[in-house]
Amino acid sequence: MNSFCEILIVDDEYLLRQGLRYLCNWEEEGFTIVGEATSGEEAIELVKRLNPHIVITDIVMSEMDGIELTKQIRAYNPSIEIVVLSSYSDFDYVKKAFKYGADDYILKPKLQPDELLPILRRLKEACFDLGSPSSSLSFQDSLSNTLQALINGFMCDQVQLNHINEFFSGKEFFLLLTDVSHYYSNNTLQDLQSSIFSPSLISQHMGELICSNYIFLQNICAILINVNHSQTAQLDLKVNALTNHQHKQFNKLHFAISKSFSSLDYLKTEFEDTKTLLSYQFFFENKVLITPKSIIKETKSLPFDFDFFYNLVESLDVDKVNDYLVNYINLVTINLSFNVFSLKKLIENIIYNSINLLKKLRFNMSTLNVLKLKYLKSIEDTTSVSSLIEVVTSIFNEIYDEVNLQADRKNIIIVQKIFYYIEQNYQEQIYLSTIAEKLHLNYHYLSSYFNNYAKESFPDCLNRVRISKAKEFLEDPSISISEVSELVGYSDQSYFGKVFKKFTGCSPSNYRKKHLRI
Repeated sequence: MNSFCEILIVDDEYLLRQGLRYLCNWEEEGFTIVGEATSGEEAIELVKRLNPHIVITDIVMSEMDGIELTKQIRAYNPSIEIVVLSSYSDFDYVKKAFKYGADDYILKPKLQPDELLPILRRLKEACFDLGSPSSSLSFQDSLSNTLQALINGFMCDQVQLNHINEFFSGKEFFLLLTDVSHYYSNNTLQDLQSSIFSPSLISQHMGELICSNYIFLQNICAILINVNHSQTAQLDLKVNALTNHQHKQFNKLHFAISKSFSSLDYLKTEFEDTKTLLSYQFFFENKVLITPKSIIKETKSLPFDFDFFYNLVESLDVDKVNDYLVNYINLVTINLSFNVFSLKKLIENIIYNSINLLKKLRFNMSTLNVLKLKYLKSIEDTTSVSSLIEVVTSIFNEIYDEVNLQADRKNIIIVQKIFYYIEQNYQEQIYLSTIAEKLHLNYHYLSSYFNNYAKESFPDCLNRVRISKAKEFLEDPSISISEVSELVGYSDQSYFGKVFKKFTGCSPSNYRKKHLRI
């Protein structure tokens, strides 16, 4: 997996943001656009969540302008590089931006790849400074910077490699990772380093084992541990002690440890693999430390029965819909047949398609269409199986609250239309599917709907209307019983007699005799 220099775009003009996003093939140039913000306030939130390497921002924006944004980014994380965009008339603003820490600027009329890319390449080198350690940095800080560069896929010079080899004398390496995104919102990187992840804490719990300080890469924090084979038994005890201590203080912290690897040549690969391992914390809410042995996946896939599920959606039975989804998510948790990303995408697609399906049933989904993005974002933000289940059931309850509200308003109208159609066509061979087609309604929905609200089955309703009409015809002695049978839609007189007796308690002939005597 390639590592890129990550860029956040900030501009209140949609066209300019799109122009930057599609200015060039960013990944071919070694960059990736990780986010877009439409205002300074939104940019600060994204900076804290994404911790990009470079921010490209317009200088003139409403509310928080590029100058104030530059000041706040510098206060939050001084290592983030900042490029400001300006027009010719904004140069006084640019000078102020430089005063508060902007790294470079570019004029909007010159916003072309050959103008912007050289600036970004220079800043990229600054982001991943691979020179010899600065005298102002401690050895551990310099070591952390070098390891961060290796994880990002950069080569180190021989001097740095000699420093690393002198420090790490053991034969085996392990990476210990945790996700600190929960604590970024209220803390700067410096706060996290000095409080939650202080070097003294590592020393206290890891003892004589050789470790780096914590290495921060966006939301992920890592420790590189180096041991000899004889120390691996101690490693398990010490890592458990450290992670349990951290979890007790900060209960949203969960950890993952890599398998053993023998060379820093594998550092980047092991980091990516362990980050994937850490994502399985989603399925293990009560597990503080996840190891490679924790993940035992079923070899067989766990298919989702879309046809069956969408029939449940059409039936408008929210309890059955939620039960099926919850059971499926629980099975995925047991079997680990999906990774977290794939499971969330599956659930997002199911919700999206369910709303579209209900729209085809002639429900007005305009309100829910507006909420689609909110639904998808709430699923994306879940951090555990239990939170995913809670969000999914809440979404479907909300969907069906809207559907039921509309269904209640449509009850009288639909029932009246069905009764009217039967009154006008009782002499024909009609079926509920015929009426569904005429009324532009889904057959499965109409069948369930009719039984729930008409308080009788469709055949009983049709027979009741036919028998009522037959009684009127039987009062006319000039019409034979066989003719009455055909007039009300029964081609078989014997069957007509059975249905008539079921509804009236007597045969057609006895009914006629009784009526004529009166």
